[in-house]
Amino acid sequence: MRDPSDLPGFDSPVRRHLEALAAFGERPTGSMANRQVEAYLEEALAAAGCRVERLAFPCVDWRGDRAICRCGVHDLLVVANPYSPSCEVETEVIAASTDAELTTLDDAPGKIVVLHGTLSTTPWMPAEFPFYADEEAQARVRLLREMGPAAVVTVSPREDYPVPVIIDGSLCIPSCTVGPVAGSRLLASGAGPVRLTLETETRPAEASDVIGRLGGDGPCIVLSAHLDTKHYTPGALDNATGTAVLLALSARLVVDPPCPLEFVLFNGEEHYAAPGEVAYIEAGRLDPARVRLAINLDGIGLLGYPASIALFGSSPALEAAVHAILADHPDLVEVDPWPAGDHMVFWMRGVPSMAISSAAPPEALDLVLHTPTDTPDKVDAALVARTADAIEDLVRAVARSLGLSAALSP
Repeated sequence: MRDPSDLPGFDSPVRRHLEALAAFGERPTGSMANRQVEAYLEEALAAAGCRVERLAFPCVDWRGDRAICRCGVHDLLVVANPYSPSCEVETEVIAASTDAELTTLDDAPGKIVVLHGTLSTTPWMPAEFPFYADEEAQARVRLLREMGPAAVVTVSPREDYPVPVIIDGSLCIPSCTVGPVAGSRLLASGAGPVRLTLETETRPAEASDVIGRLGGDGPCIVLSAHLDTKHYTPGALDNATGTAVLLALSARLVVDPPCPLEFVLFNGEEHYAAPGEVAYIEAGRLDPARVRLAINLDGIGLLGYPASIALFGSSPALEAAVHAILADHPDLVEVDPWPAGDHMVFWMRGVPSMAISSAAPPEALDLVLHTPTDTPDKVDAALVARTADAIEDLVRAVARSLGLSAALSP
C-alpha cells in the first residue's frame, strides 16, 4: 500500500488528517479506535478555533475474534456478521434461496440455515433502522427468530471478499457470511455435518458525535461527515476523506466565516441503528428554523472518478448558486439525488441538503466500500484537495443565497 504522503496534490492539512485517520484502522462505533478518533477530532476542531462539544449516547462494542467453518475436508473462508453472538455447532445444513423457500423450512431448529440466491444478493436493511422500515427484511428477521436455527450463513455473490450480508444486532442468532465457492460447498454438503465456530464479544460502550461551531449563533449551515467505519475496513474513502476535508474546512473558514457554521462528525452512520444521528435529533439539534442547509461529505475522491454533488430540496436560487460554483470547479459534477447517507437525516425533516461524494458507478464503489481494500491508495489525493477548495467556495456562495451572515461573537 502506498504511503498517502507520497500521493501528489494534497494540501498539508488534508494530508495530515487523512494519514492520521487511516492509521486508526477500522473504527466501528463504540470501539477503542472509534473513541480515539473522537478525541482526535475534538482536539482538531478546538485547535481550528471552534467551540466543541461531544454528544454522547450508549451503544455496544462488538468484536469478532475468530470465525471457522469446516465442511467435510474443507476449511471455508467465513466472516462473522457484525453483532453476531458466539456459537460452536456441528450439525447439518438446510437452505433457502427465496423468501418463499424460507417460509417452508420447518425443520430449522438446531440446524445451520444457509441463505443464498435472492436472499443474499445485497446486504439486508437492519430491522430496527430508525429512518426507514424495510418490511421485507423485518419479516425475514422475525421468521428466523421464530425458526430457531443454530446459526445462519449468508452466501455473498462477491468472489473477492465476503462482505457481511446481515449487520443487525436485533437478529440475536449466530450468523456469518461466506463467498460463492464456500457457499457451493455448503449447499452440496447434504446431510453431512458442518462445524461452525464463531468467537465474538459484545460489551456495553459509549460513543459520541463530535460537534464544532463557529461564526456565532443563529441560523446556520451544517457541514457533516461520519467518523465511524464498518467492521473489517480501514475506511480511507468511507469516510476518512470526508472527515479530513471537514477538519481542513473548519480551519479555513474560522478566519472569515460567512455565517454561523456547525461541523458535525456523526458517529454511527455505518451502525445498524444509526445511534449518533438519533442522538442529534433527540437533542433538538435538527430544527429547520436553525439549520438552513446541510452539506454532507461522504466518500469523496475515488481514484479515476470526479467528485459529485447531489441536491435535495433546493430552491431555484440555491440551485443557481450551486451551478455557478460548478462552472468554476469542473472536477465537481452534479448527479441525481441518492437516498443513503447522513444528508437524508436532514432532508427528511425539511432541511435543504447536499451530498458530496464520488461520481462513480455502483460496481466501482462496491469494489472498495466496506471492504479491507478501502485504503489510501484508492484515493485521488489531488481531487480531494480541489474538492475542499470547491466546498469552501460553495459554503460562501450558498450563505449569500440564503441571506445568512456571521454574528459578531466568535
